[in-house]
Amino acid sequence: MNYRLALEISEPTRVLYLAVPIVAYESFFRREFTQISLEKYQIKQIIYNPDSALQKVALNTTSLGLIIKYNCLSS
Repeated sequence: MNYRLALEISEPTRVLYLAVPIVAYESFFRREFTQISLEKYQIKQIIYNPDSALQKVALNTTSLGLIIKYNCLSS
């Protein structure tokens, strides 16, 4: 949260995302308490599969309640 505050002060137009491996998302971030916390603090997430060459990434904009999925190539 300190990093988020510092970023808001130094670069107010930049959007901060939390990168979460899909295993952690499925085991922890889908819990009701975690979802409520993410929504309350408006934390945006990028969910990724670190084991896949062609990754399915879900961009979770919790403040809008939308999940946008797209593919990206890993480097």
